[in-house]
Amino acid sequence: MQNFIVFSSNEFDLLNECAYYEEMYRDLGIGIDERLYAINSPFLMDSQFEAMKREGRRLRKRRKHDCLTVTSNKEVARIERIAKEVREAGCRLGFFFLQTTHDNNRIARDAVRELMERRFEMYNHEAIVSNEITIIDDNREFVVEDEFCMLNSWYRNNSNRCIRLNISKTVSEAPSVYYVPPNATFHIGCVSDVRNFTAINDEKFDLIIMDPPWINRSMIRQKNYVINDSVLYQIEMGGLVPTGLVVVWITNREGIEHDLAVHFKRWGIRILATFYWLKKTSLSAIHVAAL
Repeated sequence: MQNFIVFSSNEFDLLNECAYYEEMYRDLGIGIDERLYAINSPFLMDSQFEAMKREGRRLRKRRKHDCLTVTSNKEVARIERIAKEVREAGCRLGFFFLQTTHDNNRIARDAVRELMERRFEMYNHEAIVSNEITIIDDNREFVVEDEFCMLNSWYRNNSNRCIRLNISKTVSEAPSVYYVPPNATFHIGCVSDVRNFTAINDEKFDLIIMDPPWINRSMIRQKNYVINDSVLYQIEMGGLVPTGLVVVWITNREGIEHDLAVHFKRWGIRILATFYWLKKTSLSAIHVAAL
C-alpha cells in the first residue's frame, strides 16, 4: 500500500488510485482508461454549462443552508481548511495540476457514456438462488443466459492473480472482457442472498464495505432504477467476526446519519470514526461537488 500513498499527515492522506489499480492488474498487461479521470471542473448539467458559457459567468459557490448548526458550521470550516491543505500538498508534489480550461468534463463523460452503452442486464430474477461456489479460471467463457438460466451461483477466483472473464449475454454475441481480482468471489443478486451463503459455507468477514443506493436527486432525475433505502433492512451481520469492521458510504443528505444509526443499533455495532471523502480533480485541484 505504501507505493500508492502520495502524501500522509495526521489529518489526511493523498492516495494514487490509478497506481493502485495498475499494480493490481499488472500481470494482465492492462491499464486504467485515463479518460475516466479527465475531470477538470465540478459537475454541471449540459444546459447549465452552455448557459454559463454564453453569459460568461463563473461558477458560484452553493449558498449554505441557514439551518446549519454551530457544530455543522465548525465541521464544514475544518473540512474546508483541510481541503486547502490537501490542494497545497498535491500541487507542491506535482500530483495536482492547475489549469483554467474547462469543458464540463467532456472527455470523461464521453468515456462513461461508451461504457454505459455497452452494458447489459445480467441478473435473472427467475433463477433459483444457489449457495454453491463455482471456481472460475482465466479466459473463461461466461454466457449470461446459460449461467443464470436456472441457478444463480457464486463465482470465485481462487488464484493469487487477476483473471479474465469473456462475458456475453447470449452465445451469439461478441463477448466483453471483465477482470476479477485475486481471491475474489462475486454474486449477481439480492443482498439478502448473503445471509444463507455465509451460514451454509461458513464464510466470515473481517471487513464489510457497503455502498447503499441512497435516494438522491440524480437518481430521481435519471430514473436508472427504482429502489429505496429499505434495502438496508435486508442486511444482517451474522458473517462479521467479533473484531470486524463495517464501512458504510453515505451522502450529505440530511437525516442519513440518523437513519444509519438505527441500523447500527440493530446490528450491534458502534461508530468508531467518520471519514470525509473530498472529491477533487487532479487537473485543477478543485472540488467536484460543493461542501
